[in-house]
Amino acid sequence: IHMTKLKRLTKEYSHKILKTIFQNEKTLLISLMFVGLIFVFLFLRKIVLPIVFIPIGVFSMYLYGSTRSMIAFELVTLFAVVTGIAYGGFVGALVGGISCAIGMIVFTHADWSYPLWVTAVAIAGYSSSFFSPDQVIFAGVLLAFLVDAFFYALYLLLAHNPVKLTIWITSHTFLNYIAFLLLAKPLLTIMKA
Repeated sequence: IHMTKLKRLTKEYSHKILKTIFQNEKTLLISLMFVGLIFVFLFLRKIVLPIVFIPIGVFSMYLYGSTRSMIAFELVTLFAVVTGIAYGGFVGALVGGISCAIGMIVFTHADWSYPLWVTAVAIAGYSSSFFSPDQVIFAGVLLAFLVDAFFYALYLLLAHNPVKLTIWITSHTFLNYIAFLLLAKPLLTIMKA
């Protein structure tokens, strides 16, 4: 009895939905666009998602770059790592390197450390490909910390303020942990769907 009722309801409502879609040009156009977006997402997401991640990563650097705050938050590392795990090290390196390069030029300072930052984030994106999707949070926090620790040591050697550096590395590591904890697995689920 249950299956018969379900089949009847499916037939009745699918007929109503199709009738509504084909009722006028506007709903037909919207429906076709929706189907097109689903097609793009399902079949071209390996191209579309990394391209979408780059500008989001760039703009995530805005707050830090515009305020020169000691609190460091960005999504570049997250996008580089999840892309590297989902689509391979080369794509992860591209997403990380391009996002970091553009973000530093547009929103922060492109000083002598600029090529080092771009290279380090690209290496983190590439290195993430050696981790499994189940290890994404660990991989992200570890790689972000290694990049930060390298620059922390470098800046200390160059006599930067150790208190400011400690606040910067602590906030960046903690905020990356939160970003990976909240976003990494859902992003990978979408990327691998």
